[in-house]
Amino acid sequence: MQEMRGFGVDSQRELLEFLKAQASKKYKDFQTKITPNNREILGVNIPCLRSIAKELKKQGQDKAFLEFYLKESI
Repeated sequence: MQEMRGFGVDSQRELLEFLKAQASKKYKDFQTKITPNNREILGVNIPCLRSIAKELKKQGQDKAFLEFYLKESI
């Protein structure tokens, strides 16, 4: 697992665990049907993702998170 600058491996694991706890099987099944990719879909709804993004912004971690995400997506 790659480490984000200012966002340690422990933080990444905590975030992933939190996302999995917020996931909905029904939403995951729906997203899997309409999303044409082979990536793992957790099934977390948009309002939850927005609140996480706001919290990352407050903590000054938003840019580090985006850099990590973009590197992982390519």
